[in-house]
Amino acid sequence: MPDFVSSILMLLFLIFVVNAIGRFFKKMVGKGTDAKPGNTNSPQKPKSTFQDMMKEFQKKMEEAQTGQNIPPYAQPEVVVAAPKKPVVKQQQTIVRHIETGEEKERKAHAEYQQFIRQERKKEHDAEESRLTNKIYAIKSHEEEVTEPFELDLRNAIIGSIILERRYS
Repeated sequence: MPDFVSSILMLLFLIFVVNAIGRFFKKMVGKGTDAKPGNTNSPQKPKSTFQDMMKEFQKKMEEAQTGQNIPPYAQPEVVVAAPKKPVVKQQQTIVRHIETGEEKERKAHAEYQQFIRQERKKEHDAEESRLTNKIYAIKSHEEEVTEPFELDLRNAIIGSIILERRYS
């Protein structure tokens, strides 16, 4: 037991030493670089709001549709849409789904499983009704066979005295 405790203490000590050495090197590396990433003096870009993001998104969509680059200071021009051509409806084609072998097999398997479930249910119901009939027949037979109990007073008193005596 003392070996176990000493090995745990030694492990904790090693973890502490490794952590101290890591902190030391981290401080040394931090002193070597003068500019820290969080303290830049350049003006930071303000956080964009949802409305600003939507305006930029609309601008990009307009650029993609027109194919020209819109400067950020220019207001988008209102473009009158050309009259649309009437849409010609295409004839509908009827596509019949041809079942593959795998689909047929899957469908046949599902039908077979359904058939098996129904048959098992029928067998279970038949077995249950047969057992129920058997139980009722046994109960009715027991009721018929039961004879009235006749009490012999003399034998009852003798049996009581024998059972109540002390063992000596």
